[in-house]
Amino acid sequence: MSESAGRLWTARYFKDNRRVESELARQEAQAAVRTPTMADAVTHHHHNVAVPPAPAG
Repeated sequence: MSESAGRLWTARYFKDNRRVESELARQEAQAAVRTPTMADAVTHHHHNVAVPPAPAG
């Protein structure tokens, strides 16, 4: 999922209509400048979660 799709999904999940409208406006403004592609909708960049090292012993 792309970051913008994640922002929209999260706003909808929390029923935050202000954020939904804001994100839709942002996405529509970007689409007016450049036509979206499938690469815009799907990302393969994953964030590494910091995992503490295992205790010695």
